[in-house]
Amino acid sequence: MKRISGLLFLAFILLINSVSAQDSALCEKGVVNLKSYRLQQDPPVKLSGEWLFLWKKLVGEQELKEVGKYTEVPGNWTSYNSDASFFNKGFGYATYGLTILLPKAGQNLALLLPPLPSAYRLFVDGEPVAAMGKVDTGSNMIPKSVSKVVYFTAKSDKAFLLLQLSNYHFSSSGMWSPITLGSPEQMNDIRDKSFIADAFLVGSLLIMGLYHLAIFAMRRKEKAALFFAILCLALALRACFSMTPLLFYFMPEFSYSLGLKILYTLFPICLLGFVYFLTSTELVRFPLFMKRMFLVVGLGYTGLVWLSPNPIYGNLLIVVIIMAVCMGCFTVYFLIKHLRENPLDNALLLLGILACFIGLLNDSLYEAKLINTGFLLPFAFLILLLLQAIVLSLRFTGALSGSERLATELATSNVAYEQMVLGRREAEEQIEIESLKSKFFSNITHEFKTPLSLITAPTEYLLRVSTDSKEKNLLNTVYRNASHLLRLVNQMMDLSKSNAGKMTKTEMVGDIKEFSHELLLSFQPLASSKNIKLKFVEEDVPDNYCLFDGDKLEKILNNLLSNAIKFTSDGGNVILKVNFKQLDRKNCFQLTLLDSGIGMSDETQANLFKPFYQDSETSFLNPNGTGLGLSYTKELVTLLNGTIQVESKQGIGSSFTIILPVELIEESESENRSDISETSTLLTVTEDERPSDLPAILIIDDHSGLAEYIANFFRPYYEVNTCADGEQAWSIIQQDLPDIVISDIMLPGKDGYEIAGLIRNSPLTSHIGIILLSAKSTIDSRLKGLDMGANDYLTKPFLLSELKFRVDNQIKYQRTLQEYYHKHVFAANEFKTEDITHPFLVKLYGILDQYLDHSDFSIADLADKLAMSSRTLNRKLNSLTKMASSELIRNYRLKKAATFLTTGFSVSEAAYMSGFENVSYFGQCFKEQYRITPSEFIKQTRTVNY
Repeated sequence: MKRISGLLFLAFILLINSVSAQDSALCEKGVVNLKSYRLQQDPPVKLSGEWLFLWKKLVGEQELKEVGKYTEVPGNWTSYNSDASFFNKGFGYATYGLTILLPKAGQNLALLLPPLPSAYRLFVDGEPVAAMGKVDTGSNMIPKSVSKVVYFTAKSDKAFLLLQLSNYHFSSSGMWSPITLGSPEQMNDIRDKSFIADAFLVGSLLIMGLYHLAIFAMRRKEKAALFFAILCLALALRACFSMTPLLFYFMPEFSYSLGLKILYTLFPICLLGFVYFLTSTELVRFPLFMKRMFLVVGLGYTGLVWLSPNPIYGNLLIVVIIMAVCMGCFTVYFLIKHLRENPLDNALLLLGILACFIGLLNDSLYEAKLINTGFLLPFAFLILLLLQAIVLSLRFTGALSGSERLATELATSNVAYEQMVLGRREAEEQIEIESLKSKFFSNITHEFKTPLSLITAPTEYLLRVSTDSKEKNLLNTVYRNASHLLRLVNQMMDLSKSNAGKMTKTEMVGDIKEFSHELLLSFQPLASSKNIKLKFVEEDVPDNYCLFDGDKLEKILNNLLSNAIKFTSDGGNVILKVNFKQLDRKNCFQLTLLDSGIGMSDETQANLFKPFYQDSETSFLNPNGTGLGLSYTKELVTLLNGTIQVESKQGIGSSFTIILPVELIEESESENRSDISETSTLLTVTEDERPSDLPAILIIDDHSGLAEYIANFFRPYYEVNTCADGEQAWSIIQQDLPDIVISDIMLPGKDGYEIAGLIRNSPLTSHIGIILLSAKSTIDSRLKGLDMGANDYLTKPFLLSELKFRVDNQIKYQRTLQEYYHKHVFAANEFKTEDITHPFLVKLYGILDQYLDHSDFSIADLADKLAMSSRTLNRKLNSLTKMASSELIRNYRLKKAATFLTTGFSVSEAAYMSGFENVSYFGQCFKEQYRITPSEFIKQTRTVNY
């Protein structure tokens, strides 16, 4: 640890010295005044400011001074290249000049030349002192650009620097880094310190990368070691091309173009290694989409570097810079957000990440020529390594302390574990006993159901056919008690399911208010027999439909209502209240059942929901009771995440309160019923716009929320339209001819029964499937709906999945009938009108027969005879036969013509009789249909007949 700290401190000192030694001096009007400059005592100066400048000229000192134009250094020349494209802004050539006023003549001076894109020649007082690459006024120039130290002796008290610079290769342009002036010793010192610092960085990172690569080679599961090795090696290689390009010291002939591509490639690789290292160590958890975005951008930019010239990938580096900023911001945000989870570790890591983030940002801006600080990321990464080492050491010591504590706790817990094993064995034995009990009850109750069904079914039949009142009373007693026993059997089976954890919720769509009211009315005959008044009260109940388990709620209310009527004296009252509440930000329905019965004692209330419990004082009122009903009710309420409470006073009555959370289906906002109807009518689409393979459904319900809820469920599978008014719905049905209509019964305008009758009795709409939805669950209501022509009838609440199965089955039936007509009737070579049984098709072909020889009889004429539009006719025929109107008419004419040909008529006679004016056109159509000419058809058919 001390060695790492010392090396880090050494690198920091070298960096500070190399930067602080370069104070800036100001050049004005192409002159820099260094008369007071002390060569050995003062630090080197950067020759920044106003230089003489001539664009698109490679000239000498005299011509440059005559022109008298200036430009800022550091800076680029893109502003002078406004007529070039975005990627060629850096292309061009220019001459720079600067007069240096010195304290005296004969001084030995040195210049530190930064990497200047992308080829240059440097003259001092007219004599060449340095050159890099080949300067040219066109693309023949040879690029090369590395830092260099140049020595010269001042001939007088002033020197003139002339720099000819050209670039037709890189995205960089101009002198974006200034030249540094100082004594040869100072320049050599700066160069040596930069060399040592970079060598130290490269060596440290290379050793660290190889070390972690070896760890990964021995332990392939350590993905973090692999990503950390990639990051270290990429940074080490990148440092070879950065501040002091070490690679060019050892390999002077190495291609600078290739080196620049490697430098730009390593930048996104470093970023990706950084992201995947943090992710694999779980120090930062990047979202999956963010990691994929980084990967795509990084790999895409890497490919761009190797497939495009420098002006393109150099200018597009901004994309990777944005990625680096996003990565750093998210990393800092994540560490700050999770700082409390592990304060010390996360704080140290946050400091290291911030250092790396600043280094990445600095390098990005430096490579984009926005700042002139040099590359700092390698130094920042060493800070991260130090802080990570501290974190690892803290975790290691913490792990040792934890292992000692765990060893102590393990010895203590061994005893507790042995006791737990013994307790578990006893619990398992108890569970096994309970399982056997539950299995026994399930088996025996299942065996009871068959004989009970054989009792209730014949009894129900005898009740319907019997006319003797005394006999009916006896049969009612049998039926009532058998039904009661069947309910008890079902309750015992449900309790077995609940104990086994197999009972689940099944959410249905419905109106709890209507549902509860219907259930209460079903007890009216029983209540009337005891002269008990049933009353339904609703308080602040919205008209919204909701999702709830109708099956279980029915069982809950059945148990409570039967008990309430059972223990209420003749002439009493039973009231069911329903109201809506919001508890803990949840929508809830509260159902309260009050009776004026005998009431219960405090002891009975305390044990009321226990299985098989019966109050000794009231059991005589129900000698056949088992004590399972309220226990079963409690199980069902708990399964529905609800609560049940009871309040009772002896001689006064009882009150049961149930609170059930539900999900409301909200009414559609910003639209009323008439708006819905008008909009639905306008939503009809043309034949070309509607997909031919997507069945259409019309949903009719005056509750817009429920209609939209059902519509959203079906939209992934069907084309769906909604309507809230029966009158408007019938207009839409006649105009759009949907495949299926799902309709409520209670509607404004026309009710569901009327719509079903109209659809089924109209030849235009008789093929449409009808499914009725209603809260009316009585046999009479169901029979009336089916008698009016509905294909199916579902009571609310209903399961959406069940509704979809019924719609799917109806669509399959329609498609089967459609395929039959298409294949077995219309596609047959011999057309037989007796095969047509559909009343609409019978009527249609009757009209076609009547106007068969009328060649001008069009689709519009046929539609007019059928009292519908051409579009509606086309939709109707497509639904029935998968054929367009024009195709069906031509098909019919050709088959009639074939019949005429077989009976002895000539080709021209058959053509005119079947409505073709042109015999040649008839022959062409006939050949397309039958694959032979009419003449060949006559030869074949008459030879066979003969």
